[in-house]
Amino acid sequence: NFLELSNPAASGRTLRVTLQMLCKPSVLIRWRVRKQSTLDSGGTSTTPTPVPLDAVNVATVGIVKLYTVAPTLGTLVGNIWSQNVSGGDIVEDDPGINSPLTKPIVLAAGQSVAWNSDVAFTAQGVIEFTDDVS
Repeated sequence: NFLELSNPAASGRTLRVTLQMLCKPSVLIRWRVRKQSTLDSGGTSTTPTPVPLDAVNVATVGIVKLYTVAPTLGTLVGNIWSQNVSGGDIVEDDPGINSPLTKPIVLAAGQSVAWNSDVAFTAQGVIEFTDDVS
């Protein structure tokens, strides 16, 4: 996995992915969105601070991890989405709006939505999610 969105213990919040975009990967990749019942472990990651899109919204409890060294993958519930992405491609997906992908949801502590590829690559991207009281 190269990115993981998880919900901390006892947050009482529901996280829903509303947009995913991947821009110009350095090589051809198979990009997957995975629903996991356990979190990734190990690897080397950073935890960027999510930026609220509305100034009146409270800070999110969602934890985002960007991996530079692959982790041990969490337990797979199932692959939600998969697509080949070539170098130079821009892929944008609005789950549940302009796509067959429904909004992946992270309800419970220890669950996550993770973005995965079969090869190492560099790219830019955006993941947008909502954070609502359960």
